[in-house]
Amino acid sequence: MCGPATPYVIQGIIALGGAALAVDSQNKAQDYQNKVDANNAQLARNQAADAAAQGDLESERSAWRTRAIEGQQRAAIAAQGIDSEFGTPQELLGETALFGEMEQQQIRLDAARRAWGFSADARNTENQNRASRFATKSKNNATIIGGLMQAGNSFANMGG
Repeated sequence: MCGPATPYVIQGIIALGGAALAVDSQNKAQDYQNKVDANNAQLARNQAADAAAQGDLESERSAWRTRAIEGQQRAAIAAQGIDSEFGTPQELLGETALFGEMEQQQIRLDAARRAWGFSADARNTENQNRASRFATKSKNNATIIGGLMQAGNSFANMGG
C-alpha cells in the first residue's frame, strides 16, 4: 500500500516529466524552424545570384543592341557618302554610344538592387532565426523552472 506522501511524490514526478516533455517538444519545433529558415535563407541567396546573373545578361544584350544600332547608323551615313568620323554623324554615333552605356549602367544598377534585396532577405531570415532560438532557450528555462517549482511544491506538501 501507499503512504500518505505518495500522491505528492507522483505529482512532483509528473511535474518534472511534463517539463522535460515540453522542453523536448520546444527543441524539436525549433530544430524544424532552423531547417526551414536555413532553406529560406539559401533560397534568397540563390535568388540574389540569379538577379545578378540576369542583370549581367541583360546588360550584355543592351550592349549588343547598341552596337547593332551604331552599325545601322554607320551604314546609313556611309550610304549617303558622308564621313562618319566628323561633325554631326560623329556626334550622332557618340550619343548612341552614350545612351547605350547609360542603359547598361541602369540595368546593372537595377540588378544590383534586386540582388541586394534578396541578400537582405537572407540576412533577415538568419537574424530572425537567431532571435527564435534565443526565445526557445528562454522558454525552455521558464518551463524547467516552472516544473521544478511545481515539483518542489508537491514535495513540500508531503510533510503536511
